[in-house]
Amino acid sequence: MSAAPALLDPDVVFRADAGSRVGIVRSRIEGAVEVAGYAAGQGRRFAKWCHPAVVNGEAGYVIRAPGRPIGAVGMTVRGGLITTIDLVLAPEKLGAVSAAAGASSGHEKFS
Repeated sequence: MSAAPALLDPDVVFRADAGSRVGIVRSRIEGAVEVAGYAAGQGRRFAKWCHPAVVNGEAGYVIRAPGRPIGAVGMTVRGGLITTIDLVLAPEKLGAVSAAAGASSGHEKFS
């Protein structure tokens, strides 16, 4: 496994909201090793579609397939470590994804 667990708080919590798309993602995972393992196993296929973003005022990224957003990830960082990761895949909650004022930088904003 990579050095990813070193970026995570030992008690990090991953939460996912897939809305009505039940079963496409685990809804909650706790612990650095468990979260890193899940992310490495499941997230790799989406890496090419991830774009840096501010998500609900925190660091994160938007997952954008050709022509539309398919997800957003927000992370809370405390003491230099990621303490929470929130993944939103619920289509009804992705309408707020919009280009930020600095769109030329490739960064987006999701609230």
